[in-house]
Amino acid sequence: MASYTGPSIAANASSASINEYYTSLSFALPASLSVAKNLTWEQTPWLLPPISTAEASLIATHISPLFAAEAVPEAFEEDLAVGLQNALPFGIAYDSSTATAEEDLDECPVLYIVFPHLIRGVASRAHFLKVWHDDIVLPVYNRAWEDSGMLSEMWGKPAAAILSRLCEGREDAMRAVWPSEDMGGDMNEVWENIRRGIAVVPAKLAADEPLGPMRELNLSTPFLLLVHRSRFDLNPALSFSGLYASVGREWDKSVDGGQIVEHSFKVVVTAVIGDRDWVGEEVDGEERELKGVRFKRMAEEGEWGDWGEEEWEQGREGKRRRVG
Repeated sequence: MASYTGPSIAANASSASINEYYTSLSFALPASLSVAKNLTWEQTPWLLPPISTAEASLIATHISPLFAAEAVPEAFEEDLAVGLQNALPFGIAYDSSTATAEEDLDECPVLYIVFPHLIRGVASRAHFLKVWHDDIVLPVYNRAWEDSGMLSEMWGKPAAAILSRLCEGREDAMRAVWPSEDMGGDMNEVWENIRRGIAVVPAKLAADEPLGPMRELNLSTPFLLLVHRSRFDLNPALSFSGLYASVGREWDKSVDGGQIVEHSFKVVVTAVIGDRDWVGEEVDGEERELKGVRFKRMAEEGEWGDWGEEEWEQGREGKRRRVG
């Protein structure tokens, strides 16, 4: 392994290039559940990824200004970061023309219900989930399908048939599908009915003596959040508006942009800049460059080929999609 030949790291700047340029986090605030062109009901929410501490801190910083200052306390952003970490995974927004298998759903935006003042997670609390499932979501789910004229085919299962998986530690997810607008579903009404139901959850839980600290749940002022974690390798030759549009087109496949709160859609871009990376193996007698190094060369030569089309490749973090 060779050492730098220059007098300092900065002196080697002329050889620097973009090794990697990608996003693996974008997010937005939906106005209602109708934001999803198609939406699952995740009945085993403990199996979906929670919002991490780092994600929560970043998201809170960028969405807290969208809430009216007079409606929130001074420490709202700090409280919101905690509430985001305890958000309840609710569903997955997907494109019905492409999401045909479980692994496809893993590449779609996750919809969370955020309780900004919640200081304890509820996604794996059996007592909470029983009330949430049987008393709040299930009646709304059945009513939505009844209104669509297809109730007999889509009747929901009670919590008892699902929560046993939590106790057994099973990792196979259970989910149902909400009726889309094409099926006659009214997801605006669904969200309003769920919000009304949330208001009575604390009282229902308070009647259950074994709950202890669960009695103190603060579920006030809930709102929706969409988080997309699928990795998209980006074209660094694009302008910021081009990068925004490239990721936005991926969202447009499963999300109705007209139902996104104005100014809430954000894309977090990561760039790794340095000397060119090399893979420790030879191909046809020459060491092979990592794909990231090709960014600079392709930008200089104008050879972006068909990067506007969706492509897949196996990367160090699993499936990675190239966009833009």
